[in-house]
Amino acid sequence: MFRLLDENREIQDAPDAVALKVDQAAVHFEQVCFSYAPKRQILFDLSFDIPSGHTVAVVGSSGAANLPCHGCCSVL
Repeated sequence: MFRLLDENREIQDAPDAVALKVDQAAVHFEQVCFSYAPKRQILFDLSFDIPSGHTVAVVGSSGAANLPCHGCCSVL
């Protein structure tokens, strides 16, 4: 996982990008599904909220769902 965090981002900020300043924000996932292939569904109907100022850890027995969740949030 840490090796992936060191990878170059696919989406790069523009050279003149202004930092986004947010006082209060939240993340809301509602009925999210994800699969690597049609018969290999990793996430099904996942819903959760992360309130402003909170930290969440995504854990599981295989780690298969951790990466898609990280990918969804990494550009926020």
